[in-house]
Amino acid sequence: MAAALGDPTTVRIDPVTLAALRDTGWYSVNLSRAQSLVWGDGEGANFGSLSTCKDNSSTFFCSGSGVGCHFLHLHKGKCQTDPYLEGCRVYKPLENGSECWRKENTRWSPAENWSGEMFGFDSRCFFSSLSRQVGDVWTSSSAEGRCYRHRCSGPNRYQIQVSGSEWVDCPAGGAVQVKGYGGEVFCPDRRLCLYSDVSPPLDRNSSSGFPTCGPDGTVISPQDVTRSPLRSAVQAVSLWFGAVCVSVTLLVSYWKCRTCMFRSSSVAPEDHL
Repeated sequence: MAAALGDPTTVRIDPVTLAALRDTGWYSVNLSRAQSLVWGDGEGANFGSLSTCKDNSSTFFCSGSGVGCHFLHLHKGKCQTDPYLEGCRVYKPLENGSECWRKENTRWSPAENWSGEMFGFDSRCFFSSLSRQVGDVWTSSSAEGRCYRHRCSGPNRYQIQVSGSEWVDCPAGGAVQVKGYGGEVFCPDRRLCLYSDVSPPLDRNSSSGFPTCGPDGTVISPQDVTRSPLRSAVQAVSLWFGAVCVSVTLLVSYWKCRTCMFRSSSVAPEDHL
């Protein structure tokens, strides 16, 4: 259960939350609607203890003040605490422009994009120290949360793409260097390409529509859905059938109306007496 609500795409209704609500006796729940429990996955029985959250032994917690990644990797985040966390700190989404999956969050021209960030539906947050030459100067930076494209090649296996690069394998739990850049990208383990219900909403004005991964783990973008030949054909047939139904309805109504008018005009005046 989330300690505090935030962006709808970060709120998870997992089996533990639903079971807890059911056990109160106040709620009836549908466990089939539960979402994957990503928080603390694989961390062991001590996860969430005060000692664990403060000794930097878990990647679900953080320290420092730099920009990082929310644990679902859909957003950049800032390391913060709140009254519910008892001093523990987690990466919470930034107030503005934290979504890696919103292409409109791009704020610079390609020449200014020295870290290689790419925003879009299939982009996710990675800790990265990538930098490239700007003019005659090589920039350098410490690792922080940055947005790059990703695509799944199997469970917990994926590739990434940064601005101007080819797709490169990103080994889960390791790091990768990218041609044309200094520094490296750190590849999160057991966070990407494992949970089909962790993805941006297809409708960016809605918090629904989360299952957006194909059966092989690849991400399905809104463009893929919209441009599907079968979907387009179904939409065309539906529109044609709808137009025919409306036309038939209007025609039937017209003839019924004419029939009523004919009958009224054919009744003799004495028939009304």
